[in-house]
Amino acid sequence: MTTKLSIAGLVVAAAASSAITFGVAPANSACLTSAAGNNCATFDGSSASNALFNGFTDATFAANVKITDISFDAVNITGDFPIALTGLEYSFDNFSTPGTAFNLGTYTISAAGTGPDLLGGVVFAPGGQIGDNFAVRATLPAGIYTPTSGARFIRINIGSNNSVDTLPQSQTRLSTPVETPTGTPSPLPLLGAGAAFGYSRRLRKQIKQIA
Repeated sequence: MTTKLSIAGLVVAAAASSAITFGVAPANSACLTSAAGNNCATFDGSSASNALFNGFTDATFAANVKITDISFDAVNITGDFPIALTGLEYSFDNFSTPGTAFNLGTYTISAAGTGPDLLGGVVFAPGGQIGDNFAVRATLPAGIYTPTSGARFIRINIGSNNSVDTLPQSQTRLSTPVETPTGTPSPLPLLGAGAAFGYSRRLRKQIKQIA
């Protein structure tokens, strides 16, 4: 009887543990989409996060034929340097195909202020127009922001122009931190844990009757 009871207890414990675990939100998460409406890419500052800067729908920018520069600025950040950005890539199709690395894929921000051009030249858009699917992405390291401090951010600047260099147009996106989400069991896992507890009681009662 002891063996049966022990195995039953393990099964119930595993079921209850599994039910609760799956109901808890991940400790860290990154919002990978920047919205043109609020001009930012939000992310969880407590962990390294992949930030996607897109939504470039400005008509002049989309109609221009070339990207002339890409830079990153550190705004209201004073004591967190150096900040190593990695995974720097751009894409003309919102990364539906592999992107193109620029500045060897990395850039270390050593001080607050305006950063240098990292593109190192001019990139002509496929098909003769930049379009509204142009995007840039980068991995932001953990610990460079204080969540809820919206005044501290890294800003990306992207310059463009037409074929005769008479319509310079730039796009800017901000990276703003968000709080780490707090895991909360959802109602369904709690019901699962309750069911497991009820099953455990019935099983112990049956074993006791057999004994």
